[in-house]
Amino acid sequence: MPPVLIWVTTCISYVIQTRLLSKIQSKQFALHVAAITRDSSKIQTDHPSDDNGPNALTVYLAFMYFGGWLLLLPLSALIKDETRTSLLPLGGSSNQRPAAIRSPTTSSERGLANGADSVTPSVTSSTSALDIPPTIAEEDLLAVDELIIDRYSTMSTSDVLYYVAKLSFMSLTVVVPMICYNLALALCPAFEVVIMQRVSIFEITSLLYGVTNIAKRKSLFTKYVFMMVALLSILVIGYNKATCDLLDGKIKVNKETGELADPFLFDRLKGYLICGLGSLPIGLFYVFWNTWFNGPDANPKRQGHHLSMIGLISMIMLLPFFPKFPFYNHKISLLYSIKSFWLPLLFSVIFGTVPNLLSIIYLNRNYSPEYSTTTNLGSVILMGIVEYILDPESKTILKWEVIGYATVIVACIYLSVAYYGKRKFLR
Repeated sequence: MPPVLIWVTTCISYVIQTRLLSKIQSKQFALHVAAITRDSSKIQTDHPSDDNGPNALTVYLAFMYFGGWLLLLPLSALIKDETRTSLLPLGGSSNQRPAAIRSPTTSSERGLANGADSVTPSVTSSTSALDIPPTIAEEDLLAVDELIIDRYSTMSTSDVLYYVAKLSFMSLTVVVPMICYNLALALCPAFEVVIMQRVSIFEITSLLYGVTNIAKRKSLFTKYVFMMVALLSILVIGYNKATCDLLDGKIKVNKETGELADPFLFDRLKGYLICGLGSLPIGLFYVFWNTWFNGPDANPKRQGHHLSMIGLISMIMLLPFFPKFPFYNHKISLLYSIKSFWLPLLFSVIFGTVPNLLSIIYLNRNYSPEYSTTTNLGSVILMGIVEYILDPESKTILKWEVIGYATVIVACIYLSVAYYGKRKFLR
């Protein structure tokens, strides 16, 4: 499948997810205000802590989001692993294959293939299944996978605990950003949240990839210049957008009343700060993902299993933060009973979360890790286009907005071409 198509799918699915979740959050906010207006005396008397009501839906949406990760377990098997190369010419016989990937035929060889103590030396040898690129023949690929699966099936208790600890750490690095992302959507317009989150992830991921030597150290200065051009262009877009107050510092005061013209300005600024800083742990997720779960012995199906486990652990982590159900039932139940809540949520998972994760798995597995970071810039560009098409208030576009979009598109194209490169693992 063309990588450009997967790249575009990653951006489109993220935009779909963000717009639908933003719609749910804005609907909940209106119902929350209406509930307080109708029965403010009862809320203040019986439930003085109800000011945290909007956070309740944030936890629910994050829980549902990670529920979509469980779908990766079966669907990841559809992703093709293109990192495998051929060690033999086409048509090579099985006798020409190295012993590490030759299918066991005798009883003694079957014993070596089934015993943990015997598999370890073959895996760590110079011609191991982890160091030899699988051949084109399908039986060779299956033989390698069988050896790797057998190795994992004989893991000791300490290995299992270490594996669970790694998954728990990875879960923590995605739970925090997701909570902050949903909380920001309740405070800010979707376009502004996209800018803050995508720019934050792009910056921290690019930085950590360079520090940890995951990214290639080629043409560093040129890439750095285009990264700065992209970031400055996004800043220009946010500053000059007619319907956006992002980082512009414009505090408009009503001269007649002396109050702020935008009473939610500081709430929005708070949302920017929460979303920007809360997205930083995603950089750790990508770094440790490529270190622990994207090595030579990995494949998309196994990675889907890891992500499903991370999603399950994340859901467990969110359980203590669930509000007391009877307490919030008078607000949350209103959303449960109408289609404007469930349909956007269902569509955000099916057409947003799942395609986005599958596309990222494909790009991160088959291409250089830094190539997938450019989808963050693509998401900002696409979100701006969608806002202009779908939102009537965004029809006004200024000259500097056009200049900002043009330069960020150029920078995004250059970085995508510069980072592009197919992975080839030696097994």
